[in-house]
Parts: sequence; C-alpha cells; structure tokens
Amino acid sequence: MPSDKYPLLRLTRKGHSFFDLISEFGKSEDSRWDRAFHRLCSLMRKMAAQNVVIEQIEDYSPNLREEKAALDTYYGKDIKFEVFRFTFLLANISTLAAVGDLKNRSFLASATLINFTDQNDRWHSYLQEAIVCRPQISGRLLLNNYVHIRNDFNCSVNFSKKETRSFKINGTFFCQQNAVTSVCAHASLCMLINNMNAQKMITTEWINKILEIDHIKKRVSTEGLNTEQVLKVLKNAGLEAEWHNFFDHPNIDYAQYIYRYIEGGCPSLLVFTTKYADNEEDVIEDDDIAKIPLHVVPVIGHTLNSDIWEAEAELAYNRSVPLNYRPASEWVDHFIIHDDNFGMYLCLPVDSLRKITLPKYDPTLRAYLAIVVTPITIQTSALQAEWAGAALIRKLLKEIRDDKVDLGIWLERLADKSIPMIIRTMLMNKKNYKKHLEKEKDFKGNCFTTSEVSAVTQHLPSHFWLSEITIPDLYTANKHKILDFIYPCDKPPDGIIEKEIPHRWIQIRLPGVCYFNGEPPNVIPLTVKSHFPLYRHEKDSKVPEW
Repeated sequence: MPSDKYPLLRLTRKGHSFFDLISEFGKSEDSRWDRAFHRLCSLMRKMAAQNVVIEQIEDYSPNLREEKAALDTYYGKDIKFEVFRFTFLLANISTLAAVGDLKNRSFLASATLINFTDQNDRWHSYLQEAIVCRPQISGRLLLNNYVHIRNDFNCSVNFSKKETRSFKINGTFFCQQNAVTSVCAHASLCMLINNMNAQKMITTEWINKILEIDHIKKRVSTEGLNTEQVLKVLKNAGLEAEWHNFFDHPNIDYAQYIYRYIEGGCPSLLVFTTKYADNEEDVIEDDDIAKIPLHVVPVIGHTLNSDIWEAEAELAYNRSVPLNYRPASEWVDHFIIHDDNFGMYLCLPVDSLRKITLPKYDPTLRAYLAIVVTPITIQTSALQAEWAGAALIRKLLKEIRDDKVDLGIWLERLADKSIPMIIRTMLMNKKNYKKHLEKEKDFKGNCFTTSEVSAVTQHLPSHFWLSEITIPDLYTANKHKILDFIYPCDKPPDGIIEKEIPHRWIQIRLPGVCYFNGEPPNVIPLTVKSHFPLYRHEKDSKVPEW
C-alpha cells in the first residue's frame, strides 16, 4: 500500500467490518496476535465509533526508533518495520478536514500497530500502544464500573500531509508485548506506570535498560521477568511497592487483599498461574513451583454488584463466621484489568482465580502473587486494620451503652449482633480525607463545620488505613456509612495483635461525636449525626451507581 494514500478516513459505523480492517493492516501469520486489536474494535463498536483515521507513520518518534533498534539488534539485521496509527472518532464526519474542528469528546481512541519481520522474514504484529477512553454509551459511563487508575493523555492525528490535530483522551494506556524484546511483564509494567503518570511515559526498552538487557549478551527470558526485576523497575520509576505471595500464604484471599488497595487508588500487578507444565494430577513440590507458567496483568479498577446474595446469606445460614462482619470486597464481582494478550478494560471475575484447595494440590489458574504500588512503605497490614475495627467497634458501643449514653438509632442498629457489619477498608491520605469531610452531607443534610473538619483531621498522619463501617442496607442502597475507623499503616508488628490494637487505633468518628485514642480518650461533638456518604475519589464522582 503506497504511503501517499495516507491519511485516509474509513467508515466504522454498523455495516462496515472491523474484521476486514484488522486483516487488512495486520500482517502477522499468527492468528493469536489480534485478540487485543479485536477487543479494541469491539469497544469502538460498543461506543458507536463512526469513523477511523488511518495513518502510515514513516517519520518515527524516538520511542518507535528505539523499538525498531531493539528488534534490529535482536535479529542482527535491518528488519522490515511498518507502523500504522488508528484514531477512532465518535463524530460522524465525511472529510478529513473536519477532524480539525472536533471537540476532545469526539476522540475515542488512538492506537499504534506495528508489523515487523523476523530472521525468516515472517511477519509479526502487535499493538505497540493504545490510548482508549473509559467505556461509555453516548458519553455516559458504565454503571458501577470504577476505573481508578487512569489519566489525561496527550494525543495527535495527522489529517493531511501538513495538518495535525492535538487532543486529549481521559482514559488508559494499553500496550502489547512483541514476545521478542518484551514479554507480558514489560507490557504490564508500562501499563501500570504510564496510567499513573501520563506526563513521563516509560517504554519496554526503558525497562530493558534498567535490567541491563541488551538483546545480545543478555536477552529477555522466555519465562518473563521475576519478582526482583519487577520491583527494581518500580523502584527506578520512583514507586514504592509491597507484595503478597498467595502460594506461601494461601489463607489470605487475593481479591480482598487487592481491593483494599485499588479502592484507595493504588494499582496492582496480579500474577496468576496458567497451566502446570508437567503432570497436573501430581502434587507439586516446592522445587516445582518455578516450573508453573505465570501471566501478569495490571488491575486498574473494579465493578460492584450491590445485589449479590452470598455476602449476607452466608452469615445468616452459617453462623460460624467470626466477628459477624463482611468486608466490602464481597460485593466486588470483577476486577477491571488490561491483559496484553486479550485487550483493554476486561472484567476478571474475582472467583475465577479463587481455589478452596491448597496450591500444591491444585496449582492451575489461581492467584499467585500481587504487587501493589503504594505511596509510602506499608508496615501495618490492611487486614489487621480491618480486623481491629471489627473487634473494637462493638466493644466500644457496649461501653457507651453501659455508661447510660444514648447510642442513637444508627449506632443501635450497628450494635445489633443479628445485623452484620460491613467494613470497607482502604489506604487513605490526609488531604483526600479532609476533602471528603468538607464536600459531603449526611442523610439529614448536615455537613461538618470548618472547625470540626480541622479538629478531626489536624492530628492525622499523612497516610492511614480508613475503615468505613456500616450495615448491609445502607451500604447497598445508599452507599453510606455509619462511622469511620482510622488505624495506622506504618507500625510494624511487635507482639500479639489482640494486645496491639487497643493502643494503635487513631480515632473513631461516630454520628455526632469523634473519639481520639488516649487515656482517657478525647471526645469532641460533631454536627453530622446521621449516616454519611462513602468516600469517593474525585475521579469516581461521575460513575453512575445502582
């Protein structure tokens, strides 16, 4: 296809096949490469894309030159290398010139496709990058669909030989491994880091330089990157991280672990097993774990189903559950992920990687490791903070009642042991928590005064665990909480947890009053005396909820 054909405007509305588009521009002989491109096109169909602008890029950017140089080095020759860019439009236009007048909201996605040849001159194809807006219908975001890790990305499209239109897309960055100089861990690291910082984008070759992979003396392993390499990359990107191995500690539920971070805006890399290479019926030994194939994906959000039956029913029909509480993660039905093999904005059912068996007996398709990016070093686990809230709150309510103090209707309901507590725990920073108290009103329309917000927040650390405690119907119907329980995140374990938590909690905000830990606790009255909205990051403020 001669380059003087480009740019060109192609119709993509119903009646015009995306299958034809993919087969025309993707040259790979391997049919597996195109799942990510098909996913992109499926999203564009769902979001009613009307047109796509197609360019053949011949004036390579530094990133594209870097990518080609790496492939040339790997194969030891000047390979064939083709680059196409696809800009999908919501607007129904008939000429390329009209692109220059479009608003930002008309741009749905900008994707770069690379075709290259190997040492045998066989073609391979992959999406080198794709910036895609959040899934939406006529500008309305999807119900209960929270994409926490996203950004504003600067994009451009050449709509003539001399004219360029710059635009912004609020969405996420996606990329696909080329399986030669990059693997799934490269792609996942790029997706995680670039979605956190759109102003300083990293590339797979930046990662290779950090890891001293030169494609000659040291090549990318077919087994991917190990945990130490991933952590080294994150450190060089200026990011803190903590991780949990679910094979070493299978008593920790992977979905609960990840949720307590993702709800607070901390992205995660989720590593899971695929297929055990040897006899899957055998029990694996410790030395065999390294033989299990792994895949990694970034977790960027979650979906919520407020109609889930199991969370409450299990407590009602099985009364052996300790402390009679349920974590809010029980209403999370999917994690939103990017999978470089299958595409962007995919919903991973949380139960799909859960197993009731131990890893050594059933190693296939289960959560193996989570690496979470955190703003500071975490020493106190979210589980301890949540357990502390569950253990202390009803004890506190009993003490208040024993002192002949009226609990009020909402604390009375929370104190009722026949009603389970719901606890939503997340990593919180002081600035965001203060904004939350300043902007929201309780169910009766009352808001905190300026002096109350100052009193509640002035002695808080920069980061802490926030456990929002409520009851089922307030959580599912109103998205409201009864109280806030605040616990430190920077205290290392120093003894028995039951003895630690009475001294470690920071404060408890109840309807009408706030308790500050001390001997005796300091207490201040508050204007807000009813249930209060759950914390919502400003990025999630426009998500429609059911």
